[in-house]
Amino acid sequence: MPLNYAFEKLNAATQTAIYLQAMEELGPGEIVLNRWDFEPKVMHCVFRFEMEHLLARVGYEILGVYGDFFKHELDNDSSEMIWVARRRETANRDPY
Repeated sequence: MPLNYAFEKLNAATQTAIYLQAMEELGPGEIVLNRWDFEPKVMHCVFRFEMEHLLARVGYEILGVYGDFFKHELDNDSSEMIWVARRRETANRDPY
């Protein structure tokens, strides 16, 4: 059963994306036997430099940023945005 996602709309002002989810059961010859359509879902988008800022503000040190779970470089074609961070020592933390 393949699971398909399709972005419907990206709203840059609110940093949200609406995506649709559908699942199909395929039979012999890849004929669609059943299809399930789910309600649209709203997803909040976080930009790289926004996340860096937020992590720093709450006292985290960034150890790595990756484009997938195989530690490939983050770029425009990345499937994920993976953050590795740890809490900084209290004395070094930004008070803001």
